[in-house]
Amino acid sequence: MKVKLSKLISGKVILNTDEYTIYEGIADNLPEVVEHRVVNHGKGEWVRGDAHVNTCENRNQFLKAYLRRYR
Repeated sequence: MKVKLSKLISGKVILNTDEYTIYEGIADNLPEVVEHRVVNHGKGEWVRGDAHVNTCENRNQFLKAYLRRYR
């Protein structure tokens, strides 16, 4: 099931992502995104000012650990 990101956003947001190219231009297509901050893991950068994506990556690890038992 596909859900448009704009339907999940309430109000104005600052979007923090890593350098993955799929995120390029995302702020151009979503008027709710007032700023897009990028953390470049490829260059050893884990935080840039207030921008980090650790919370998202942490949740992904929980999901992977949960799903591992069903392989």
